[in-house]
Amino acid sequence: KAVTNSQMDEIAAKLGSQWKTLADHLEMSEKEIRVIESDSEDVELQAKMLLVAWQDREGPQATMESLVTALNSAGFSNVAEGLSET
Repeated sequence: KAVTNSQMDEIAAKLGSQWKTLADHLEMSEKEIRVIESDSEDVELQAKMLLVAWQDREGPQATMESLVTALNSAGFSNVAEGLSET
């Protein structure tokens, strides 16, 4: 199922400055990462922008399942576990 806005906020808050680790697992390009970094100094906002960019790119494929898979492979299984309960 689709990732909701509130779920993205929750993930972004938990990722904080580690969002770039997840960016690799969401197959974001270096250019996309640089654009996000230049758009905001706030790491939580950067994490949210990453998730929004991923969702825009993947469209209907941007499911909670694929995000949980990426979180797990990036080493954020603690974040992923919190999500599957919602």
